[in-house]
Amino acid sequence: MIRRNFLVVVLSFSIGLITILNPIYLNINSGEEYGITYRVDEIENESIAESALLSSEEVLNCPGARECVFEEEVRNEGEIEYNGSIDRGPFYPVVQIEEKVYRPESEIINDTTTFTLQEISNMEAVEYTAISLEDRPSEIKEAVETGSVTVYDEEIEEFEQGRIIEQNGDYYYRTGYSSEGSPWITKKGAFMIQIVLSIIGSILVAYSGWRL
Repeated sequence: MIRRNFLVVVLSFSIGLITILNPIYLNINSGEEYGITYRVDEIENESIAESALLSSEEVLNCPGARECVFEEEVRNEGEIEYNGSIDRGPFYPVVQIEEKVYRPESEIINDTTTFTLQEISNMEAVEYTAISLEDRPSEIKEAVETGSVTVYDEEIEEFEQGRIIEQNGDYYYRTGYSSEGSPWITKKGAFMIQIVLSIIGSILVAYSGWRL
């Protein structure tokens, strides 16, 4: 009986210790490096600009989204007036309705807010939605200069959001991407597993100490 209890204690302590230490060596990519290659091209004409706008989160594409109800009403009425101001939630610099692109505009005169939609070209819309390359991560600069960039175990937020990049009056956008490797678990998921394993290991070690 004593021998059996001793084996239980040793086994519990060993498993607990291994479980606690294991998260330190947990390999998210299971030994395989995970990389994403972003491809970038210049926006040179209306057709390319249209493609770039479709993938940009800075553009409100209607119909479909809840926010479109207001924009569609403005377009149909020509303009809409409100007394005072109105909180419309997220602001989109460009709105696309039935393949036409508009620039939302508002003006406050004598405590009355007037909303209108000004139709613009795709290239003009690109200018309104673009962000400057200045002060952006070096990976984005490399992509603009060389046409592509590969990053490992991370994502480039600007490219994931379809943001259009401006450099010296020229505009660039992500045309596509490819991945290398296949992570079996995300970093967030791995962190949660580490916490759970640490708790289980601590309980087993404490149990083995109590049995002694």
